[in-house]
Amino acid sequence: MKKKVDLKELDLLEQWLKDNGISYERFDTEGEYVDILDCYVNDRHQICVPFYSAEPRWDVICHYGSYGWQQGLLESYGLLADKDNAPIGWLTAENVIRMLKERGLDKWQNGKLKGVNDD
Repeated sequence: MKKKVDLKELDLLEQWLKDNGISYERFDTEGEYVDILDCYVNDRHQICVPFYSAEPRWDVICHYGSYGWQQGLLESYGLLADKDNAPIGWLTAENVIRMLKERGLDKWQNGKLKGVNDD
Protein backbone atom coordinates (compact mmCIF):
# COMPACT_ATOMS: atom_id res chain seq x y z
CA MET A 1 0.00 0.00 0.00
CA LYS A 2 1.45 3.34 -1.05
CA LYS A 3 1.86 5.70 1.90
CA LYS A 4 0.86 9.34 1.48
CA VAL A 5 1.44 12.09 3.98
CA ASP A 6 -1.51 12.65 6.33
CA LEU A 7 -2.45 16.31 5.86
CA LYS A 8 -5.08 16.54 8.61
CA GLU A 9 -2.99 18.91 10.76
CA LEU A 10 -2.15 21.14 7.78
CA ASP A 11 -5.85 21.22 6.85
CA LEU A 12 -6.80 22.19 10.43
CA LEU A 13 -4.25 25.02 10.43
CA GLU A 14 -5.49 26.24 7.06
CA GLN A 15 -9.09 26.34 8.33
CA TRP A 16 -8.02 28.33 11.41
CA LEU A 17 -6.17 30.85 9.21
CA LYS A 18 -9.29 31.23 7.01
CA ASP A 19 -11.56 31.62 10.04
CA ASN A 20 -9.29 34.33 11.45
CA GLY A 21 -8.83 36.27 8.21
CA ILE A 22 -5.10 35.68 8.00
CA SER A 23 -3.73 35.83 4.45
CA TYR A 24 -1.66 32.82 3.43
CA GLU A 25 -0.65 30.68 0.48
CA ARG A 26 -0.82 26.90 0.36
CA PHE A 27 1.23 24.69 -1.92
CA ASP A 28 0.49 21.03 -2.56
CA THR A 29 2.41 19.02 -5.12
CA GLU A 30 2.66 15.27 -5.26
CA GLY A 31 6.05 13.71 -5.69
CA GLU A 32 6.95 10.35 -7.06
CA TYR A 33 6.45 7.06 -5.27
CA VAL A 34 9.67 5.23 -4.35
CA ASP A 35 9.16 1.51 -3.74
CA ILE A 36 12.22 0.96 -1.57
CA LEU A 37 11.09 3.75 0.81
CA ASP A 38 7.40 2.83 0.50
CA CYS A 39 6.41 6.50 0.36
CA TYR A 40 6.22 9.52 -1.90
CA VAL A 41 9.29 11.75 -2.13
CA ASN A 42 9.75 15.21 -3.61
CA ASP A 43 6.22 16.10 -2.62
CA ARG A 44 5.53 19.51 -1.12
CA HIS A 45 2.80 20.47 1.32
CA GLN A 46 3.32 23.94 2.76
CA ILE A 47 1.49 26.96 4.14
CA CYS A 48 3.30 30.31 3.84
CA VAL A 49 2.32 33.60 5.44
CA PRO A 50 4.23 36.30 3.55
CA PHE A 51 2.99 39.32 5.58
CA TYR A 52 4.39 42.41 3.86
CA SER A 53 7.11 41.10 1.58
CA ALA A 54 7.56 38.55 -1.17
CA GLU A 55 9.46 36.27 1.23
CA PRO A 56 7.52 34.04 3.62
CA ARG A 57 7.74 35.36 7.15
CA TRP A 58 6.72 32.01 8.59
CA ASP A 59 5.71 28.75 7.10
CA VAL A 60 4.89 25.19 8.02
CA ILE A 61 5.55 22.07 6.01
CA CYS A 62 4.56 18.43 6.08
CA HIS A 63 6.28 16.24 3.52
CA TYR A 64 8.84 13.50 3.19
CA GLY A 65 11.82 14.31 5.39
CA SER A 66 10.22 17.05 7.48
CA TYR A 67 10.26 16.59 11.26
CA GLY A 68 7.13 14.59 12.09
CA TRP A 69 5.96 13.86 8.54
CA GLN A 70 5.49 10.14 9.21
CA GLN A 71 2.86 11.02 11.82
CA GLY A 72 1.30 13.82 9.74
CA LEU A 73 2.79 16.47 12.04
CA LEU A 74 4.06 19.90 11.02
CA GLU A 75 7.46 21.58 10.95
CA SER A 76 7.74 25.38 11.29
CA TYR A 77 10.23 27.94 9.95
CA GLY A 78 10.81 31.67 9.88
CA LEU A 79 9.19 33.60 12.70
CA LEU A 80 8.02 30.28 14.12
CA ALA A 81 11.56 28.89 14.37
CA ASP A 82 13.30 28.39 17.70
CA LYS A 83 15.61 30.98 19.31
CA ASP A 84 18.55 29.69 17.23
CA ASN A 85 16.50 30.08 14.02
CA ALA A 86 16.23 26.31 13.65
CA PRO A 87 12.96 24.72 12.53
CA ILE A 88 10.64 23.22 15.11
CA GLY A 89 9.07 19.88 14.26
CA TRP A 90 6.50 17.36 15.43
CA LEU A 91 3.82 20.08 15.81
CA THR A 92 0.06 19.77 15.69
CA ALA A 93 -2.08 22.55 14.25
CA GLU A 94 -2.97 23.43 17.85
CA ASN A 95 0.75 23.79 18.70
CA VAL A 96 1.27 26.14 15.74
CA ILE A 97 -1.79 28.23 16.64
CA ARG A 98 -0.56 28.53 20.24
CA MET A 99 2.85 29.69 18.96
CA LEU A 100 1.18 32.25 16.68
CA LYS A 101 -0.80 33.65 19.60
CA GLU A 102 2.17 33.69 21.98
CA ARG A 103 4.28 35.59 19.42
CA GLY A 104 1.48 38.00 18.42
CA LEU A 105 1.43 36.63 14.88
CA ASP A 106 -2.28 35.75 14.98
CA LYS A 107 -3.18 39.39 14.27
CA TRP A 108 -1.49 39.74 10.88
CA GLN A 109 -3.65 40.40 7.85
CA ASN A 110 -2.55 41.61 4.43
CA GLY A 111 0.88 42.63 5.67
CA LYS A 112 -0.04 44.49 8.84
CA LEU A 113 -1.44 44.01 12.30
CA LYS A 114 -5.24 43.89 12.28
CA GLY A 115 -6.73 46.95 13.99
CA VAL A 116 -3.51 49.03 13.82
CA ASN A 117 -3.57 52.08 11.52
CA ASP A 118 -6.66 50.82 9.68
CA ASP A 119 -7.70 53.62 7.35
